[in-house]
Formats: sequence, C-alpha cells, structure tokens
Amino acid sequence: YVPERSNIYDRKKFVELQVKDSKIWSRSRITKLIWEALFYSSKKKGYELFSSFLNTYASFTREYNSIEELNNDVPPADLYITGSDQVWNTQWSGQVDYPYYLEFVKDKKKKISYASSFGRDYLPDEVKPIIKTLLMEYRAISVRENSGKHILSDLGLNSTVVIDPTMLCEKSVWENLAHDIEAKKNYVILYQIKYDFTLFKKAKEYAKDTKKRLIVISLEKRKDSIKMFGTKVIMPEVQEFISYIKNADAIITDSFHACVFSCIFHTAFAVYISSRKEMSSRITELLQLCNLEGQIVEAASSLELKAALNSNVNWKLVDERITNQRKLSQAWLDKQLNETYN
Repeated sequence: YVPERSNIYDRKKFVELQVKDSKIWSRSRITKLIWEALFYSSKKKGYELFSSFLNTYASFTREYNSIEELNNDVPPADLYITGSDQVWNTQWSGQVDYPYYLEFVKDKKKKISYASSFGRDYLPDEVKPIIKTLLMEYRAISVRENSGKHILSDLGLNSTVVIDPTMLCEKSVWENLAHDIEAKKNYVILYQIKYDFTLFKKAKEYAKDTKKRLIVISLEKRKDSIKMFGTKVIMPEVQEFISYIKNADAIITDSFHACVFSCIFHTAFAVYISSRKEMSSRITELLQLCNLEGQIVEAASSLELKAALNSNVNWKLVDERITNQRKLSQAWLDKQLNETYN
C-alpha cells in the first residue's frame, strides 16, 4: 500500500502533499518549485534506499494507492496483520488512513495487529469514534507502547503490549545484514529525526574533545549539509545504517530505532527527547524496559552528553530484559498464528 503522500514517482502530487501544511512553502507556485528544487531529489533517494532493501528481502502484492483499490481487489491471505511503528498516527497521515486499519478485510477472524503505534499519548476527539469502530473489528490487538494500551483502554478495547519487531529477532539477524564499512571505529554518529542545531554543535564538540570523527546520518542531506559545512553527512542504505551504529564509538540521537540498535549492539548512546516531546513515550518506555533512563538528555548540554555517553551500562541486564520481552511477544504472536491455522 503506497498512499499518495508517499508516492515519490508522482512528482507533482507528492510535492503538493509535502508542502500543503507549510506556511512558507505552500504560499505560491514559485515557493513550491523552490521546495521541489531543494528537497525532492533527497526525498526520492531516501525512499529508494528503503524500497531497494524491501524489494530484496520481502515479497509484495500489486501496488495499491487507496482503500477503494483494496476493496475492489482484496489481496488473498490467511491472516492480515497491521504493524508496526506509527501506522495509527493520524497526525502523520493527516487523516484516518483506512488501509492501516484493515477496513478492506471483512472477516474479523483474519485481522490482528502487531506492535502498532499511535505515535503519541492521545487521540484527537474527532477521530475516536471512527478508530474505535474500525478496531472493534480486530480479533486481537497488540501495541508497542503502554500509551497505546491506555488509548485503547479509554475506547473500551483490550490490547497487549509487545516488543518492537526490530527486537523480535535475534541479534545475529542484524549482524548478518550489517556491512562493516567502518570496522576501525573512532567515530561518533549524530542521527536526528527533528533537526536541532544546538545538538549538532554539542555533538561536534564532544567528537572533538574525544578526538573522533563526527558523522551525521540524515535524509535531508542538502539542507543539513549547508548548516554542517565541513562535517561528513551521509544517507546510508539500510545495511550501512545498521553497520554504522554497530561500529560507532557513540550515538547521539532523537530516534527510537537508533536507540533500539544501540541496545542490540551495545553501543554507547545518548538520546535527546526535548525536540520531540509529543512522540517521546516510545523512547522512554524502551529505556525503562532496558533500565537505561540515564541515557536521556533533557537539554543539549555538553555535561549531560558526556554523562550519558560515559555511563557504565549493564549490557547483560539489557540483553536479559530484551530477551524476556521477546519471549513474551513471540508467544503472543505464536498464539495468534495457531488460532488462525487450527
């Protein structure tokens, strides 16, 4: 399913949807053309990096672009699973995106969710009755965060909290995918979802103090390169992304999945959540699970960064907690599969 807002190959429509909520870029045809000239190529490359990986490791049905197409040609399956990440974030999609609620599947017995996320701690009142009606048609629901469980509980729906799929498989799966292009280490990674120039300056300062290179991972390469002149800015393939985190001396980030892979590979990390407070619950819950609340940096200060990155992490305990949660989550998923085929 590729919604219009994600169809990078319908260039005109993609640009229109990308800028529609921007007070600056949506002003006129000229501002839209400027946005397209500045950002379209890097956006396209970012999408293609993921699609290349997916086409290598996954099998797909035909492409669908709307709920109407899905209703008219439902892909045959024994079980339909929604998940994971922010598939139910109406703020991100700009609407209730019906395919992510499996509205096209009419048999309730065939619908479950695994580690689905609302991406924030609440639902807007106007979408609550719609989402409740859609999710009542699921046989079983699991979510990734306790905040999601609370949202569903308020709607009168039961759910189970399970681990993110990136932690559902063993560490060896990711090690086998990693391309060890930076095996010599001696570098620090800065990976921001929401750009914060102060954090960049502190990351650069930390790298200089520890005599390491600073490497910035960004999907907005052109924009960030201007502000980060003289710093290595990369847009890696999926396998390279995993490798960079695995082999880094330290990770500075505001990304949930950068935290996940840092935990998996025992890489020192600090996570800055102040710039993404509405979406920080998934990070704080992950760190609570792993007993790593000390990796949170509330303010982009040098002292906090150093304290987090130099903390004495009990990685054995982290592994034990992830393994325990993995077993519980796998048992939940196995139960749903068994009910489908028995």
